[in-house]
Amino acid sequence: MHALITGATGFVGTGVLAEALASPQITRVTVVGRSPCGIEHAKLSEVIVDDMGDLSPVAACFRDVDACFWCLGISSAGMDEATYTRITHTYAIEAANTLVEHSPASSFCFLSGSGADGGAMWARVKKRTEEDLQTLGLASVVVFRPAYIRDRHGAKLRGTLYRVGYVIGTALSPLLRRLGGATSNAEIGQAMIVAARDRMNGDILNSAQINELAERID
Repeated sequence: MHALITGATGFVGTGVLAEALASPQITRVTVVGRSPCGIEHAKLSEVIVDDMGDLSPVAACFRDVDACFWCLGISSAGMDEATYTRITHTYAIEAANTLVEHSPASSFCFLSGSGADGGAMWARVKKRTEEDLQTLGLASVVVFRPAYIRDRHGAKLRGTLYRVGYVIGTALSPLLRRLGGATSNAEIGQAMIVAARDRMNGDILNSAQINELAERID
């Protein structure tokens, strides 16, 4: 499979990229983003863009894509709804529309978040993005809604508050996992590969379901 990955320098994207590069099921990886991921690999190519909201200058890299692993995202803390919507919704829809034009048979794995059914601003935007992705004509769309995510690939933790929360979450992760509320960036990557490989469509996966899917990687 040829996988296109966004958000490859982020917390989840770091793990997803590592799993894609390690997987024999992925033969080619294209990373699309605003900055280099800093990794060299025989099956990796990078496309740097100025504006993720307008992918027409790099549309050629969306040809012959089998799966898009959408890991681009940002915390909504301190952010106005218009800016958060542009990054979360506009960018994802632009990519999906570009895939419909150039690789309509591809799978789109969208990283959402636990609680996306709620009434908070970020949840409303995530939920609308999930729903709009289903209407664009892609062959398959799978939504990933993880809760606590543990790092397995040396991802960078950005922001003091986030780092503190991660330390607390790590201490509680065995309990959270038993309760079905924890996964890892490695397992998200593995689960995305399986979802694309098996042509899943319409699924909305929580942490426990992500972990179960990851076990099917081989």
